Amino acid sequence: MPINAHPEFNKAQAEFLAASTLEEKIEKLKNMIRLAPKHKSSEKLRANLTSRLAKLKQELLRRKKIKKHSQQGIRKEGDAQVTLLGYTNSGKSTLLSKITNAKPKVSKFPYTTTKPNQGILNMGALIQILDLPSLKDNEKNKEIIGYANNCNLILIIATKTDEIKKILTKLKNKNIIIVINKSDIIGANKIKKQFSAAIEISALKNKNLGELKKKIFSSLNIIRVYTKQPGHKPEKKPVIVKKNSVVRDFAKKIHKDFINDFKFAKIWRKKTMKKVGLKYILKDQDIVEVHI
Repeated sequence: MPINAHPEFNKAQAEFLAASTLEEKIEKLKNMIRLAPKHKSSEKLRANLTSRLAKLKQELLRRKKIKKHSQQGIRKEGDAQVTLLGYTNSGKSTLLSKITNAKPKVSKFPYTTTKPNQGILNMGALIQILDLPSLKDNEKNKEIIGYANNCNLILIIATKTDEIKKILTKLKNKNIIIVINKSDIIGANKIKKQFSAAIEISALKNKNLGELKKKIFSSLNIIRVYTKQPGHKPEKKPVIVKKNSVVRDFAKKIHKDFINDFKFAKIWRKKTMKKVGLKYILKDQDIVEVHI
């Protein structure tokens, strides 16, 4: 805080801290710069504010580009969004067709995917899988990488070590699964030496696709919880909540009045029933019977 800051500057700073949207923060920060003291001891403050404004404007521009990309055919659906990212002929479209309901155009020729394809992987939770156009190491990459960074999970689909390294240097989203495709023909062991956590598959020959689906779900920050009414069987469709959610979070999703009228809940986990309260932590595939 600079010496002798005017009360109007302090007010502007408070308004900036309270701003909720990026556009609002930019406007409030401009006002802070306008009202900032102009004596020598405040030069560092003004430089910091100007630098912060430039970063906020850059972030706003990035988001607008992502929004434009979304308007060109990508709409978020389901309980989570996963991106397939890779270079041409890595097998992204084939994989999409094997693990979702999508029917993309698959070809041996490079750059067949010219616009985003999407499908739904049904794991109880509905997971939207996006196959974005192949990376080309040019300006178009920024748009593709930008969208991927805002998804819940990224699958790097690759057949070469250098492809994986290139993609990793561009990603801010750290929730990543490295998928070695065509593992039956490319010699996956060489890649595994550098990326030991990578999963080997062959989309064309249906190799390890079940394991990949499980790994996708376990890498997302969600769990499936099934509702049950007294005297009835559990519902077939689960309620999707975040990992480490408690009974209170689950009850809120069903009906807001359940919290006020809550008495207890019965939890079935691996055929064992337990009577619990609102703070009980839920796990994937729990069955919950709320009593009010």
